[in-house]
Amino acid sequence: MNDAELVAEIQQQVSELPSYGYRRVRGLLRRARETHLLPAINVKRVYRVMRDYSLLLERRIKQPGVPRRHEGRIAVQTNDTRWCSDGFEFRCEDGAKLSVTFALDCCDRESIGWVASPTGYSGDDIRDLMLESVEKRFGDQLPATPVQWFSDSGSAYTAEQTRLFARQVGLQPVTTPVRSPQSNGMAVSFVKTIKRDYVAHMPKSDRETAVRNLAIAFEHEELCNFFQSMVCGTAVEIVEKNLPVFSDCNQRARYLRAFVEVASKGGFSYDSRGDDGYKLVAAPKEKIRFCRLPKRIRNIIHTLSIDPVKDVVWRRLV
Repeated sequence: MNDAELVAEIQQQVSELPSYGYRRVRGLLRRARETHLLPAINVKRVYRVMRDYSLLLERRIKQPGVPRRHEGRIAVQTNDTRWCSDGFEFRCEDGAKLSVTFALDCCDRESIGWVASPTGYSGDDIRDLMLESVEKRFGDQLPATPVQWFSDSGSAYTAEQTRLFARQVGLQPVTTPVRSPQSNGMAVSFVKTIKRDYVAHMPKSDRETAVRNLAIAFEHEELCNFFQSMVCGTAVEIVEKNLPVFSDCNQRARYLRAFVEVASKGGFSYDSRGDDGYKLVAAPKEKIRFCRLPKRIRNIIHTLSIDPVKDVVWRRLV
């Protein structure tokens, strides 16, 4: 068989399956020739003929990437410099599946936004989440410096339309390589927390009920996020008893003062760290642990202009 006859046979095989490469084409040729008791064709010849007659698949154009720094640390020191995103799925009691994707601030682990979909999250969902996150943090303005958008290499995140949209709204898409030691561990940990503490126990008879309770779960997790590193359970109990919807600034102030008093009794002090915002400082004998307050609480403190010295006894008297 000369090359012209082989080309005709190859074109016949790929006419219905144009996405097949030379290895699959060779498999189809071998199967067809075996039925007619004809000898098989070497795979190298199939590759050469398809290359000479421009029948090979076009190589995927590599998307412009960014230099990766293998620092092994996802958390950052300031808000709105890096956000991470991931998703998870669960089934409702009626068997319906619900897919959820979310965005976190890698500074204080505050959930910025989330989107739920019944058919798995797509590129449209990711773009909606990006726009919602930017609007929530920056209003109608774009970030002065691009905010890193950290995610895995899922198709919804790596789609060219999604990456282009991210740059248009002031985000810098960064993805983890497949099977790489680099991981989106902060978002993965958040998924485990949501599934363990909320999804496993909340009512989810159908999608509508699940979405309503997910909104409550995200709100509750956001408010309680800064208590997760505490070693004192009393502050957690007080916070769980004081989760009302504040109607005025005075209620917010009383809530914060009650929290600080309990935290002080538990061995914590409130410390100001300049532009980085306020931090709770736990001071056991053997080590010091830091736990950053969510941006929402810090904004309340700045709005109320609470004086750490005059308004509350912030520091523990030893």
